[in-house]
Amino acid sequence: MSADQLEKPRTTLAVVSPGALFELPGVSSDLDITYVDPMHPQVSVFDLAVIRGDGIFEATTVWKGTPLAWKLHIWRLSNSARLADYPRLRVDGWLEAARQIIEHHNGEFGDADSQIRVLVTRGMDPETRPGRAQGAGTPHVFIYMDQRDPAHPHMPDEVRLLSLPKGVASSAAQDAPWMLWGVKTLSYAMNMATYRYLHAHDADETIFYSTDGYLLEAATASVVLRIGDEYVTSDPSLGILAGTTQREFFAYLEHQGLKTRYGKIPTSALLSADAIWTMGGSTIHTVKSIDGRPLRPDIDMMNAANSFVRENRELIEESSLAGLDWSHTI
Repeated sequence: MSADQLEKPRTTLAVVSPGALFELPGVSSDLDITYVDPMHPQVSVFDLAVIRGDGIFEATTVWKGTPLAWKLHIWRLSNSARLADYPRLRVDGWLEAARQIIEHHNGEFGDADSQIRVLVTRGMDPETRPGRAQGAGTPHVFIYMDQRDPAHPHMPDEVRLLSLPKGVASSAAQDAPWMLWGVKTLSYAMNMATYRYLHAHDADETIFYSTDGYLLEAATASVVLRIGDEYVTSDPSLGILAGTTQREFFAYLEHQGLKTRYGKIPTSALLSADAIWTMGGSTIHTVKSIDGRPLRPDIDMMNAANSFVRENRELIEESSLAGLDWSHTI
């Protein structure tokens, strides 16, 4: 069946002028958005994203026209850009691009829950003739929105968690910064292989741990444990991705007067945890088992936090954005 014969997806794909989003000398900073057919190819085989997996990205849920935690995602993208040697981000350009694309998408398909995803490639490969001929060195930026299908959720509300070794020490980020620990790169082959392993072993999500016995993160999510009256998560300085949903969850907990903490959490904490949650894409899930051992899922906390974070955007954004370093932006 050809692409033209398939049902038109409820998807918007846009190519965005990079100069409006990054500080690129000699490149116009005017915002130009071109909407293209999502069923047709858009990326050259000579793009470094294809040849080398060299690129960075972000994604979040769009709820009632609002991209949840969008400023947090822009901040995290700026951190990925800094660590991966990209130019500085133009924050206002990213905010305006998202606003226009969401407005365009909702005008076409309505405001049902969608995902917005940003893909930034390094640009064309200068070691190839086509790459040199097509402006090597300038990033390519794609932003798409895709309506979620309620019949095919990415993750169940109640998660079966499996602990797995990551094969690195908790000091890896300090020992080997060139490995891009904590950068949200397009190179997700390991993450996808992890999910295939999990599905083959009757699990939904993982919690990685270091060779010296500390908890890290999930394959594509953050993990928070409640131990007694304290909610704890692994510190991003361990080389894990700074969690946007996790920061908003902590903002919610602190608003409720509850204790939160970042730190080095030993793997033994999995045995003493009173409850565990995984979270990503501005959605929190509760854990019902860890390594096959039943754990009481805290569904009430999951539902309350998910609802509060959506309904109280101004309060949550103010709290979760406090204290962040925006120095790699303009």
